[in-house]
Amino acid sequence: MIDPRRALLVAELTAGGRSASRYAVPHAHAFARPWSRLVAGLVLRLARVPLLDQFAIREEVFYDLLVRRLATEPHGLLVDIGSGFSTLGYRWAQARPDCQVFELDLPEVSERKRQRVEALGRPANWRTHGLDLERQPLSSVLAGARARVLVAQGVFPYFSEAEIAERLGRWRRECLLEDGLVLFDLLDAGFPGSTTANRRQGLFKSRFDSPAAAVALLHRAGFSQAEVLPLNALGAAHGWPNPGPNGLFVCVGECSGSTPMGEVGV
Repeated sequence: MIDPRRALLVAELTAGGRSASRYAVPHAHAFARPWSRLVAGLVLRLARVPLLDQFAIREEVFYDLLVRRLATEPHGLLVDIGSGFSTLGYRWAQARPDCQVFELDLPEVSERKRQRVEALGRPANWRTHGLDLERQPLSSVLAGARARVLVAQGVFPYFSEAEIAERLGRWRRECLLEDGLVLFDLLDAGFPGSTTANRRQGLFKSRFDSPAAAVALLHRAGFSQAEVLPLNALGAAHGWPNPGPNGLFVCVGECSGSTPMGEVGV
């Protein structure tokens, strides 16, 4: 069971990491607290492996994938699961007033996120709601609505491989449109920071050895198109120098249609 206090702390430190990172994304400072930015800054300077930089790179890669995939598509619902203090949903709501954005996280995190968005100026097409994925199905808060895109940043490392496959399959059947898209990340087993964090905190329940293992997971969940790429390769494609060793795999699954990333699928 996920401890809400620990989840809130992780969300705050992740926001601080995005804000302190050399790859800081728009609005990252507004969603981070001064103390979390300070702590994350110290970690970034002391760590041999820039783990927190990965969070900023991930957010920008996810946003770029949304822009490239949905630039010409009107309307649609984007659901950001485990959104924490990510800027992704807020930025998408601002950029696409024709789309609806629904952010979900544990109630303790969701309420603080709402307060920070209200302070910035809440877009009319943005809303948030508390959700405990271990106790509530995603469909229970969507009330029959189906999403064009489901995003899950930093969610699945807390679940086992079997649990991930079960949830992805259920989301595909109950929560996505027929041509819907799911976008998420998985932990790279070869990343030194993941092993250290797991040993010290006991946080992570799944790590993946290769993109092929993550692709197999998506196919097992029923997605007809699947692609997985290392985050550092996507970061390098953005022109970011020295993104460091890979920490995360970026995964895209599509119910039907063309390969999501515009690359050759596996």
